Amino acid sequence: MGRLSRLMTIFLSKRFDSALARNKETRKRNLMFHLPAAVSCSPSVRLYQTDSSYVTFGDIYDLHCEHQGLTREEPIIFVAEKIQSILRDYRQQFAKKQVGNTWLSSKYMLITSQPSKVEYITAKKDACDEVGLKMVPDDVLTNVRPNHMLRFLG
Repeated sequence: MGRLSRLMTIFLSKRFDSALARNKETRKRNLMFHLPAAVSCSPSVRLYQTDSSYVTFGDIYDLHCEHQGLTREEPIIFVAEKIQSILRDYRQQFAKKQVGNTWLSSKYMLITSQPSKVEYITAKKDACDEVGLKMVPDDVLTNVRPNHMLRFLG
């Protein structure tokens, strides 16, 4: 981790903790953000120090997936498959418009035709919204019960 990113994470952590400290309920429950120590091995690989006394967002997500009967990767796979099917449909519609061209040029156009950036972002947002509705709702964190947390702490 570079110096700038370390400073930003420390700054954000202190900022979030100060916002949490202003709330009576979070003070009573002693809630705070914790940033684990990280050692950068390469630009894409980091080793993180884990501590079982803290409950991470990943732990909460894993618990939610377990209760829903989903695998951890299922929402990500769903979005990827949805985007692939949208791109496939777009290319097929584009190919239907190219009737009358030679076989070779229509195959080239089929491969190179892409939706605009706005269409792609809209499709991706729609797929993510569908995941939010069906698999991972907005209230995942509020549905966590303290007795479920004891499983992580014990």
